[in-house]
Amino acid sequence: MNQDRLIGKVEGSYPGPLVIVVAGLHGNEDSGVYALEEVFNIIERDRIPIRGKFIGLKGNIGALKTRERYVDYDMNRCWYDHHIHALKFGQAERKSSEDMEVLDLLHWIQEESIGQYTERVMMDLHATSSENGVFIVIPQEETKLEIPKSMHIPIIFGLEKKIGGTLLNYFPSQDFVSFAFEGGVIGSEEAIKLHKTGVWDVLYASGCIQVEREERHHDVMEYIQNDHRPHPPRVSVLYRHAINRQDNFKMLPGFSNFQKIKAGDVLALDKTGEIKSPIDGLLIMPLYQDTGNDGFFIAEEIE
Repeated sequence: MNQDRLIGKVEGSYPGPLVIVVAGLHGNEDSGVYALEEVFNIIERDRIPIRGKFIGLKGNIGALKTRERYVDYDMNRCWYDHHIHALKFGQAERKSSEDMEVLDLLHWIQEESIGQYTERVMMDLHATSSENGVFIVIPQEETKLEIPKSMHIPIIFGLEKKIGGTLLNYFPSQDFVSFAFEGGVIGSEEAIKLHKTGVWDVLYASGCIQVEREERHHDVMEYIQNDHRPHPPRVSVLYRHAINRQDNFKMLPGFSNFQKIKAGDVLALDKTGEIKSPIDGLLIMPLYQDTGNDGFFIAEEIE
C-alpha cells in the first residue's frame, strides 16, 4: 500500500464507528486534503479522545501532484463492480495511472475496515467550480440519513441515477453509509474551512468524538446565513446535460447552485449554438472548468 495515501489515522480505546474520509479523488480539488491535515493536527494537539477509528486518505495521488482533475480517466466515474473485479483479478491490463490508484485506495479501505465497528461511514470530499456549492449527495434510503441530516445543509438525492461509477455508489454495497460532501469553490480558502467543519460534524454525529468542537457547524452555518441565495433542504435530480471535449461546451457566466431556472432559459453554448433548459427547476453544479463530462444538472425541491 502506498503510504503517501495516508493523511492521518487515529484509533480509540473504546468501541465505536469506522469513519473513512477520502479527499482529492479529483486532483484539482485538494481543499479536503488540507482540511483533514488540520483536523488530525487538532486531534493530536488537544488529545481529543476517539471511539472506533478515524482515517483520512488521499484519492488520486498522481492527479493531486499536478492539480489536474485526473491523469488518464476520472477516478470518480470508474467504481463499477465489473471494473473493480477486472482490476482486482487481473482481467484488465492496468495500464493507466488511475487503475493503480483505484486498486491501492481499495486495498487501504479494505484493510482498515477489518474489525468490529458500530457503523461504517464513508465521506467523500469535493469542491465545485460554481458558487453556492455547499451540499451533500447521498444514494442511500431514508433510513440511513441520520449522519448527513445532522449537518443541516442541503441534501441532493438521485444523482447516482444520472451518473454512474462514483465512489459513493460503490461503497453502500460494502456495508458503508456513504455520501459526498461538496464544500465551496475549487481552490478557495473557504473550501478548506467548509471541509473542516463537515469532517467535525461527521465525527461528532457518528459518535467517533464525544465532545462538540467549536468548529462544528460554525463555518457552514455562517456561509449559509451570509448567503442570500436559495439553500433548499432537499432536492432530487431530474436532468443531466452530458458533454464531451469535442462539444466546446461553455457555461454562460453568473449561474450558481440552486438558482431557479425556467424551461427555455439559455444556460450555455456549444459548437451547435445555444443550450436551453429543457425544464423548470433548480440548477445544480454548472460547470466552470475545462474538464468534466457534466455540463449541469437540474433538480426539483422535495418535501
